[in-house]
Amino acid sequence: MPVHPRRMPSRITAALPAAALGCALLAGCAPGAGQPAPADTAAPSAAPTASAAPTVPPAPEVAAIPTDCRSVVDAETYAATFSSVPLGEGEGLGAVTPTPAPVGATYGEIISSGFELICNWDDSASDFNFLQLFMGHVPVNVGNAQLDQLAADGYDCEEVFGGRRCQEISLREGYGVEEGDTHFLRDDVYIRVSQSSFPTTGLLEAVVDRVWN
Repeated sequence: MPVHPRRMPSRITAALPAAALGCALLAGCAPGAGQPAPADTAAPSAAPTASAAPTVPPAPEVAAIPTDCRSVVDAETYAATFSSVPLGEGEGLGAVTPTPAPVGATYGEIISSGFELICNWDDSASDFNFLQLFMGHVPVNVGNAQLDQLAADGYDCEEVFGGRRCQEISLREGYGVEEGDTHFLRDDVYIRVSQSSFPTTGLLEAVVDRVWN
């Protein structure tokens, strides 16, 4: 609130009689000369300014888990990634119903019981050429605890795509086949991608774009 400086009151000191007479002779004094001027009153305070309206944070993005494995990414990414590999279909694949976790379940078991979409792309000509995708809602504290455990087990973890990813890339002992295990948590959505001899580029980012857009 701006504060106006207070004007100092003017003061006129009464002159001696001789000085007053001289002033009268010179006829240069203003009427009322020799009388003290009234003191100025204090300047009124400025009106209070209105407080700024509170800032409303933007609403969080709502996640929508696909119900079809063919719609987990955009058409272009799907064609580039899975066009030559058959999509497995049947019981336990595609959209599934979450089940209650057993009593005393581990973090991994709790997460698995909450999966709502399970996809499997498998090249039947090879025992080690496949990619599996799992997706579902989980309690946030359980998801974070699982990622903390993976980090302790040696997974590489980092903040990406608005969430947290933990990933391990390894070679299958005795076969020289590259395998990948990727876990991702954003809000209360948990995504896991397990792949063997199935290289991908930008797959997780494409899945995240589809789920949160």
